[in-house]
Amino acid sequence: MSSRHIFVPSEKFQYVYDVVRVVGILLLLCGLLIVPAIGVGAATTGEYTVASKSSIADHVAPTITTDKEENETVRHRNPEEYAADGDSGVEAWLSDRLSGQLQDSAFSLSENEYDLARDFVGEEYRDRLSQYVEVAGDTEGSSDDEDEDEDDLGETFNETAEEQERLTDLIEAYEQTLEEYEAARQAGDDELALELARELEDLAAEIEAAGGTIRTNYDIIELETGQDFTEADSSINESTSAVEESQTIVREQQFIETALILEPEGETASFLDPLTIAGSIETADESVIADEEIRLQIDGETVDTRTDESGAFAVDFQPLSQQRSLSNITVAYIPDRQSTYLGTQTDVNVSIQQVQPTISSLETAETTAYSDTLPVEGELTVDDVPVDDVSVEASIDGSTIGTISVTDGTFADTVRIPANVRDGERSLTVTLPYEDRALAATNTTTPISVSETQTSLEMDAAPIANDDGNYTVNGTLTTADGDAIPDQSVEVLVDGESVESVTTDSDGTFSERVVGPPVADDDELQIGAVYDGEGTSLTSAQAETIVQGQPAVGESSSLFDRIVSPWTALLGLIVLAIGSGAMWWRRDRHETESPGGDRPTDYDGSTPMADPSAATAAATETPSDTVTTARVVDALLTRADDHLSDDRPKRAIRTAYSAVRQAWPTTADRDETLTHWEFYQHHSPTDDGPSKQDEQLRDVTTAYEQAAFTPNSVSSDNAEAVLDMVRRLCGRSTPESGVDEVDSSVADD
Repeated sequence: MSSRHIFVPSEKFQYVYDVVRVVGILLLLCGLLIVPAIGVGAATTGEYTVASKSSIADHVAPTITTDKEENETVRHRNPEEYAADGDSGVEAWLSDRLSGQLQDSAFSLSENEYDLARDFVGEEYRDRLSQYVEVAGDTEGSSDDEDEDEDDLGETFNETAEEQERLTDLIEAYEQTLEEYEAARQAGDDELALELARELEDLAAEIEAAGGTIRTNYDIIELETGQDFTEADSSINESTSAVEESQTIVREQQFIETALILEPEGETASFLDPLTIAGSIETADESVIADEEIRLQIDGETVDTRTDESGAFAVDFQPLSQQRSLSNITVAYIPDRQSTYLGTQTDVNVSIQQVQPTISSLETAETTAYSDTLPVEGELTVDDVPVDDVSVEASIDGSTIGTISVTDGTFADTVRIPANVRDGERSLTVTLPYEDRALAATNTTTPISVSETQTSLEMDAAPIANDDGNYTVNGTLTTADGDAIPDQSVEVLVDGESVESVTTDSDGTFSERVVGPPVADDDELQIGAVYDGEGTSLTSAQAETIVQGQPAVGESSSLFDRIVSPWTALLGLIVLAIGSGAMWWRRDRHETESPGGDRPTDYDGSTPMADPSAATAAATETPSDTVTTARVVDALLTRADDHLSDDRPKRAIRTAYSAVRQAWPTTADRDETLTHWEFYQHHSPTDDGPSKQDEQLRDVTTAYEQAAFTPNSVSSDNAEAVLDMVRRLCGRSTPESGVDEVDSSVADD
């Protein structure tokens, strides 16, 4: 904890400050006559409204209508019909609105009004969807299953809008490409026409897939909301069918249709005994593609082969990660983009037989630590046959640290050690993480030692201007070497109570706004951050700071106050100067006229006795650091007693600890930024062993840590005992001890 000097205003400063405050208050009272006028003006010229979640329906944008809608029954209901149902009513209204906009978009698409189709599922739709998700999540009385259904429906609304926007773009692109294609044909550019025809074929396939997704989602929304999507479904079907009709003509003009004729040698397939599939590719006129390089896809895997002079070919299907339950695979012919042949596909029946692989020759480093790159090497085979094109998973005691590709039966790569790997003697495991697949799951393990990594936590906090009780907290979590530690949870504490959990970002920093009690002028607030390192190889760390109270003469929150406050202070100072001048003139005149020359007299003419309080004030204003420190220590101890009387034992302990830091002064070799335990270690016992004072300082430091950084409660009795020890450490007597002398050894240490 950083020790800080507490500002104790002198009587002269306090007098000046009080006068300024009085004058300012008088001026502000006059200003109250202006405020109603400002309020009336704002009321008559205001341009802003605030929409709460429960009144979303009253502030939504108007529905966009088309000429067709003017002659049809409007599908949307008035939001006022839902008002009586609260949030559930707003949710229903938003659901209707989203459904209506999807339908409007589908209709506009069928009319080739592409911009309008996009507008219906554009920014306004996204705003309504965000409101729907928020309201649906907050609807009271809903069960967990209902909440999950609402989340799914919100996702369906989102996916449908994205697919409709994508479908609009695809159809518009198709029409533009179709125009270019027809122009190329008319110009006799056969090469360009073929290239554009292939692009049209790709677009048509995407359009068909998007249309199928949208129509499926319409069924889901219909079921959940009761909306009728019959017209919208017909509009989407009309749009995709028009594309398919156009593409049929393009195919006839540019391409030759093909068919795969396959003859598999059985149905059983395993890694050790692949299934051989023989076949040929026939064209529409029953000829074959002979003596050519061809590309096939077998269950999604690309295979290049060549047909012989009779058009025949043979390929092997060697299962790796396929599910054992697989009953058929798809074989597809993928023609070259410059080819005039159309692609085709067919299915082949298959039965997967599982085999057991083995991981061997596993090697790695003996020790590692957080953020280290760990080398991992080994082999994956089945009966000495190398396995290719799969990935193994590396983990330490169940924490996955990475995946490594297997090529031709071997794997060799490095993986980085994450924070969630605990320190100590651990086990590195490499696994083929398959379940019920063509290759069975397998793993092997080797011992490894994970070293602990020291961490450092730094933070600062400050009150947010014009927002009492709100504070910004910023900090950084790093290793002792200064490397950032991302994705770790840090607890923020206010007055020793946990108020927020924040996560460090990619550079180890965090920033959070927290709420706590406002800090009065003569008070202070303890704000801390704690990283516990639990479940990691990282050590715990903590940091703390004190937010001091500020005089209530700071920047005002309103424009009126920001203008008035500086003038209030200026006018107050002018009045103060005039008043002080008049008082000086009166005093000077009084002293000049009074007997005794330089000293004023009482009204009876006698010389007055010295005012003891004035003498005390004069003494306290001496520049002596010892006296100033004593006043600060006394003020802190008094405040600690007040906190204890107000039943705030944790705050009493923290304030009392501040008194210790003030009473034991810092020098060049006692940096005031020392943490509480570093401060204790600085005063650690000598070779002669701990003294009673050392033990008391340790007890006070332990009590302070509990009060500042843990949510555990502290009893008033324990706090009183701590305050007694603090008084002794600060050289102050206690009622029980009866000691009146200041312990000079403490002050001089």
